[in-house]
Amino acid sequence: MLTDFRSLLGKTAGGIIGASAAVYVTPLVIGYIGFSTPGIIAGSKAAWIMSLYGGSPLPGSLVAVLQSIGAAGMGWVATTTVGTTGAVTGALGANATLPAINMLHRCRIPFLHNNKNN
Repeated sequence: MLTDFRSLLGKTAGGIIGASAAVYVTPLVIGYIGFSTPGIIAGSKAAWIMSLYGGSPLPGSLVAVLQSIGAAGMGWVATTTVGTTGAVTGALGANATLPAINMLHRCRIPFLHNNKNN
C-alpha cells in the first residue's frame, strides 16, 4: 500500500514538475534559437531553419509557428499542448526512476536516512 502511494506521489510530482518546466523553458529555448519579438535574428539557427523554406515559409509551417511563439508568446493551445507533453514525460520519467529510488531507500546508506541509530 505504501509503495502504491509512493508511486502515485512520484508520478504526480514528476507530472507537475514536467509540465511546469516545459511551459517555462519552451519559450526560452525558442528565443535562444533566434525567434524573437522583432523577427528572426540574422545568423541564428532560426535563420538557418527559415533558409530551408527558401526564405518564405508558408502559414502554419514550423517556422511560422515558432516565430509566432517567439514574437507573442504561447497561446492557450500551445501552453496546454506543451504542458500536457511535459506532464506525461515527467510522469513517465518518475515512473522509470521509482524502482531505483526504492532500491536506494532499502539500502543502509547513512546520508539517505535521518535515523542516526542505523
